[in-house]
Amino acid sequence: MPETILLVEDDQDILDIMFYMLSDEGYQVLRSSGEDALDQAITGKPDLILLDHRLQTGWGADICRVLKSDTSTKNIPVVMVSAAMHMEETAREAGADGVLHKPFDMHQLLNLVAGICRPPAEPQP
Repeated sequence: MPETILLVEDDQDILDIMFYMLSDEGYQVLRSSGEDALDQAITGKPDLILLDHRLQTGWGADICRVLKSDTSTKNIPVVMVSAAMHMEETAREAGADGVLHKPFDMHQLLNLVAGICRPPAEPQP
C-alpha cells in the first residue's frame, strides 16, 4: 500500500503541482486548502503532512500545534512549507518535524518526502 501524504496549501497552483509530482511518484495524496486539514489528518491517517504556513484560513503553525498535541495525530511527521522568514524557528516552536522553503524544486520535494516516507515499491514484471 502506498504511503499517504496530506498536502495543506491554499494556493491552487502550488497544490496542483505538488499533488501531481507526488502522485506520479506513486504516493497516495490527500489535499486540503486548510479549512479541513485537522479533519483530514484524523480521518485520512497520512504518513506525512506538508503544511503551508500562511493559509487564508489561519496559520499553519497553529494547525501544527493542534496536530502535535492530539494523541491521534502527534506522531505524524509535519513539514512546514513556506517562504516566510525565520521559518525554522516558527516550525520548531510549533513542533514541526522539518521545513521546506519556497520556492523549492521538484528534487527537493521528492528527496524530502522519500527521506520521511518509504518510497513506493516499483511494480514487479
